[in-house]
Amino acid sequence: MPPRFSRFPAPLLGLCLLAAVSTASATIYAERGFGERDGNGSIASDLNPAGLVAGIIMEEAGRRRAVTYQHGRIRELGTLGGDEGFTKAINIHGVVVGSAQTASGAWHAFRYDAADGMRDLGTLGGTSSYATAIARGGQVAGYADTSGGDFHAFVTKADHSLQDLGTLGGASSYASGLNSHGVVVGTAQRDDGYRRAFVYRPGAGMQEIGTLPGGRISSATAINDAGLIVGASETEKRRWHAFAWDGKRML
Repeated sequence: MPPRFSRFPAPLLGLCLLAAVSTASATIYAERGFGERDGNGSIASDLNPAGLVAGIIMEEAGRRRAVTYQHGRIRELGTLGGDEGFTKAINIHGVVVGSAQTASGAWHAFRYDAADGMRDLGTLGGTSSYATAIARGGQVAGYADTSGGDFHAFVTKADHSLQDLGTLGGASSYASGLNSHGVVVGTAQRDDGYRRAFVYRPGAGMQEIGTLPGGRISSATAINDAGLIVGASETEKRRWHAFAWDGKRML
């Protein structure tokens, strides 16, 4: 079942979910969620400045449907041939990313726009992929299985194919945010097994940004166009604290 959030500690999962919601000025009127039927639930994944919401309808039987919602109207985004799909992010132009099932039941990252519909972004040689963020210009970040069975962070190239961002020496990495300059942030495993927050810059590769004093683990969740990174880090008392990193130090 996607995604494999069990690899993260519970406090970090909560932060990841909160980081998925962007701030925008919009007013939404709805009597009940997205107006879904009784017995169903709904989740708003993200929102753009025009008030277009990327969301999920949770059917009573457990099936998830990827949708957008605006002015009381729902648009069904469909799937990649399977039964379920879910959204994660939307950009200023209304392009939505998330993951959907293929006909074989595998989960693949998708990119959706009203003109071209849902596009399968593929994998890194494995069976599954998950899109987590989209920039103003349409570049997408996320994570995908490699042929070796480990998740690696990715960012899309100009042709929408996936670029493997590698790791910090360990087996896995996950991208959770990117900005308009193509700078990606997320979490990657080191060769000692610990996971650390990273920033990936085009042409410079992946850089670890450390932890708060005394901490062993950290994770970056979002980055803005000025390069300010936020996330969570373990402290010397083995607590999780939010941080901001300005390129020089972690606060």
